[in-house]
Amino acid sequence: MTHHSRGGRRRALGACLAVVLTSTLGTVIGSAGGPAAAHPGLPLDVFDPVSVTSGQMRDETPAEFETELADYKERGLLPVDVEVDTVGGWRGGATFQRNTDGRTWWLRTDMTEAAYEQRQADAREAGLRQVDIEVYEVDGKRRYAAIWIENKENLASAVRHDLTDAEWESWFEQQRAAGRMPVAIQQYATDEGVRYAGVWVRNPTGVRWAEWRGLSEADFQRKADELESDHRLFAFDSVRTSAGQRYSGIWVENTDGRRWRVQRDLTKRDFWNWINRSSDEGFRPVSYERYETAAGTRYAGIWRQNSARPQWPLRGKVDKLVKAELEATDVPGISVAVMEDGRFSYLRGFGNADVDADGETWLDADHVLGIASVSKAVAGVLTMRLVEQGEVALADRTSAHITDIPKHHTHTIGQLARSRGCVQHYRQGGGFGDDKPYATSRDSAEDFWDDALVCVPGTYNYSTHGYTVLCAALEEATGDDTYTLLEERLNRPFGLGTLNAERLTDRQARRSKIYNDDNEEIERPDRTEKVCGGGMESSVRDLAAFGEKVRSGDILTEASLRELWGNGGRGYRMGWRADDDAAGRRMVWKDGSNEGTQSFLHIYPDDGVVVAVLSNREAGGHDMPKLARDIGALVVSS
Repeated sequence: MTHHSRGGRRRALGACLAVVLTSTLGTVIGSAGGPAAAHPGLPLDVFDPVSVTSGQMRDETPAEFETELADYKERGLLPVDVEVDTVGGWRGGATFQRNTDGRTWWLRTDMTEAAYEQRQADAREAGLRQVDIEVYEVDGKRRYAAIWIENKENLASAVRHDLTDAEWESWFEQQRAAGRMPVAIQQYATDEGVRYAGVWVRNPTGVRWAEWRGLSEADFQRKADELESDHRLFAFDSVRTSAGQRYSGIWVENTDGRRWRVQRDLTKRDFWNWINRSSDEGFRPVSYERYETAAGTRYAGIWRQNSARPQWPLRGKVDKLVKAELEATDVPGISVAVMEDGRFSYLRGFGNADVDADGETWLDADHVLGIASVSKAVAGVLTMRLVEQGEVALADRTSAHITDIPKHHTHTIGQLARSRGCVQHYRQGGGFGDDKPYATSRDSAEDFWDDALVCVPGTYNYSTHGYTVLCAALEEATGDDTYTLLEERLNRPFGLGTLNAERLTDRQARRSKIYNDDNEEIERPDRTEKVCGGGMESSVRDLAAFGEKVRSGDILTEASLRELWGNGGRGYRMGWRADDDAAGRRMVWKDGSNEGTQSFLHIYPDDGVVVAVLSNREAGGHDMPKLARDIGALVVSS
């Protein structure tokens, strides 16, 4: 076990990170930490913005790696970490963040030593400095991967590889004496024993740091615990040796209170769980490591606070509300989104999207679930969009667009949208046709439109079937099927991502599994017969974003919003319900339930608050409407 003491003490403006590791599975070492920039980073603000676009590719084949690398470069991102592992086949990855100052960068993999040395010389000539190194073998031959960035700061740096422990120790002392600090460290097995590679760079701010290497798991954890109060883990590597797993790390002084998260020794499934959980909770990825252990391939990751969500004052209280619901009712999973004045204050999945013999997949804010009757609220907005675009009018007779609909359908577009068309609801008539896929809403409507109306049009009669007739009329008016209308008039123009008609043939949707009241997995039924009444799907993130874009006037004009929601009071509007809370605040919402899901979208239009909640079970005691209302009341009252 080798220890290196800390460098000089001065206030740090930033910090840097190489590959990272954490405590035992499921344990967070650093709940709060200073600036965590990545490899290029030294402690300079340019490498650690408070909030920055980021991305990460993991476990890619060589061809996939090169394709995605070109894509990230085209999108204006900068690589901050490269990872290559060749056990069981070449797998590579990298972490990126927005290239905020447009600097030149190179990332190269699979270099021979001669090619690597030449590339280093070329980089120096071009004014670039190296910021990361990976040493690995392909078919028994040594290969190198590295990142270089434009050296705008003109910082002196040094890189070495294939060092023994003694050689690293000597080099360490030389670099520290020169005023440099380590920003990357790798340890790797060779026929001659463990060797080290690393990158050092001048430490212009004098930030304190500590480096330990060759630690057992227990020693590494103890050191992490000792340093936790005023340092954060900043670079990491792990290697399997004849003496057991060994860990190395660099810690850097924490300075600004922004949080960070590190996890280590994760299976692939658990690593993905933490990736998605961290994204929900407002952290960006800054590095990952893939390494071999006696138990198989394991992963480590580090994440950096990238929004205000980790420090939202109500976070703990909302966590408590959702956990209580989860524990009391044993519902498999619940996802929650809260927006305030156009920004996400809270995103989180609880429980599981999938439970099987191989382990758990945590539910997160990007898992897609059916939104059931919340689809009616979306259909109401779609109708008003088409009114604004001159495609239909609320006063239009439905038969003006569906010219061959039976004559007893005397209702208007507006009456159907307000559940006043008197079309049957469940158990009021023959109902929907066979359990089969429908290409259009008209195809479904034809199966039941011969049935008599159940009241005089203009009378309130809540009806899922009525929304199918509504969207059949919208199809006839525009010439587009319902899926295309949702895609082209709402989804794409307003960036609503997963919010669309549910199509089971779409295998790209990242759907949660769904469960019956006994928490047994059930097949997802085809709902194309009622897209506008209960057959749409969304992630909780995109559902909340939809609510906010409606509330803020991005999608509809103020006049259309008054038509959609009214100006207050209680009642059923165009797919929405409206009421005032006990304090007189205006609320609009829509609830829904279908096989395998409960949904609720809750908006305070005048207070800028949107709450969306989804679950992956229909019944069994849990109550998503109450949960969403409790969360909404907590937020507006605060």
